[in-house]
Amino acid sequence: MSDRPLISLRPFSLRHAKSLSDGRLTPPAIPENLRHRLWSTLRAFNEPVYYSTDDNPNWVHNSTILEQAEASYSRLLGKDSYRDGFREPLDLQQVVIAGPGPDVLDLLEIVEAEQDDDHLSLYQRAINDAFTDFGCPWRLSDGAFFKIDSEFLDGEVLERTVQLLGGPQFKGASDEFHTARDKLTDGAIRDAISYASHSVESTLKAATGMATGDATQLVAQFIKDGNMDDIPADKAKAVAKALQGVVILRNELGGHGQGQNVVTPSRAYGELAVHMAGAVNQFVIEQFLRKNSPPMPQTKALQVHTKLSIPVEEMDDEIPF
Repeated sequence: MSDRPLISLRPFSLRHAKSLSDGRLTPPAIPENLRHRLWSTLRAFNEPVYYSTDDNPNWVHNSTILEQAEASYSRLLGKDSYRDGFREPLDLQQVVIAGPGPDVLDLLEIVEAEQDDDHLSLYQRAINDAFTDFGCPWRLSDGAFFKIDSEFLDGEVLERTVQLLGGPQFKGASDEFHTARDKLTDGAIRDAISYASHSVESTLKAATGMATGDATQLVAQFIKDGNMDDIPADKAKAVAKALQGVVILRNELGGHGQGQNVVTPSRAYGELAVHMAGAVNQFVIEQFLRKNSPPMPQTKALQVHTKLSIPVEEMDDEIPF
């Protein structure tokens, strides 16, 4: 039994402080019945917590998930209040039942961070089921809330992508994908498109072991390594063009060097980029894992594949759709 470490995260209202302040992001509207459902869910996951501290290792502290979450919530959001030298705990039930929407999402994220690993997926599912049942367009994924705006985004693609990007070799891609999703939530569409594209390129770099290269080169190497040997070579070439769709969106809409004809894309194009990045990342990782066990060899010398050779120059024609 050891000292319980302080959690480290930027809750919802801090991550999106600017967009909430300037009105680009409307504060989450959480109906009363959903709030009561959420509070009941938090109580259901309020497991006991036992820990000791370094200065008194023989003394065992008895606490609960919600007690720990309250302390973390007060600390991270700067809501600590003291009387006569003692900290006064906040009423978490009041936060959930009557607090502003961003405060509720802050608390739900912090409670997830305080959960044991064995309960994380169950907690997330219970929270998302509640939001789904009451038609509230927010979902919790990998410890962070994001807004959904279409049935496709409400599906399994982005959630599966987050799970697959969880491996250490895909951390860079995971960070970029999370940023793309946050930028979309903030309404920063060009940035969302750009980060979505970067996440695809980073995923391909991790899968191929290449440190540099543009999307065309990365996809060519991905195929050459045998990751698409389950279809004929000519079909793999066509699919290779489709895998570069997010990069094309970035070059045409997300880049900052568009000359005089600067395009301001609507939210629909940001959603398209994030959706597409989620699907491409999922495909790349699942095809990579199909060929590699254990995942992610340390060097390319360890890779043993059936090769499909498609010269890079053959992939320079326009995308076939």
